[in-house]
Amino acid sequence: MNYKIIGILMIVLSLLLVAGCLQGNGAVAGQATAGTGTTCTDSDGGQNFKVLGTVTVTSGTRISKLTDNCYTTGSRTYLTEYYCRGTTSTNSIKLCSDYGANYICQNGACVDTTPPITCTDSDNGANFLTAGKVTSSLYPQGKDDYCQTMSGKQYVFEGICRNNAYSAVQKNCAEVAAKYVCDSGKCRACKPWPVTQTKTCNGNILTNITTNECGSPFSPYVQDCSTLTVSPKAVYLF
Repeated sequence: MNYKIIGILMIVLSLLLVAGCLQGNGAVAGQATAGTGTTCTDSDGGQNFKVLGTVTVTSGTRISKLTDNCYTTGSRTYLTEYYCRGTTSTNSIKLCSDYGANYICQNGACVDTTPPITCTDSDNGANFLTAGKVTSSLYPQGKDDYCQTMSGKQYVFEGICRNNAYSAVQKNCAEVAAKYVCDSGKCRACKPWPVTQTKTCNGNILTNITTNECGSPFSPYVQDCSTLTVSPKAVYLF
């Protein structure tokens, strides 16, 4: 018996068996198989408590994944934050309320539950010719534009949104256009005809006191407080 030939046959048979085992373990011809080194990656880049992440450890063909999660102990909810230390995984525990009273642990991350700061303006900014309303976090019911007379001048206080918060722009309506007055939160052209008003004279209420909104050089009527009457002073024709 030729023992040399038998030995060669046994070596060839052994190589064939090893090749079969590799094929059975998932090796595919033409593709590189995973090495035996160990790697660790973290999808949220490390100890990022405000972002949900997953740590993946790969060692040869073995892969393990650990995802950040919340758990409750007593009345407190904590975050388990996984991250890499070298080529291995580790974790730290975080109480999310350390960031502030409005922070909670939710879906594997510390989340701020403070309502978002918003501001909307119904007339889209400093529109002095339109009465608008600003609704913001400070004024959830809305704050209307309004008029105010100061030193004989009529101003509109126009609400606007600035940095997502209510602010007001003060404008003399006479500067918007000549003969403009403030009325119900907006500037408008004055009315060149008499306007009926109710006024008080020496503590007595008088009605049907006529005035001119456009500021004529004379008043069509003058109020006589001594007799509590309204006497004509001049005729105003339009």
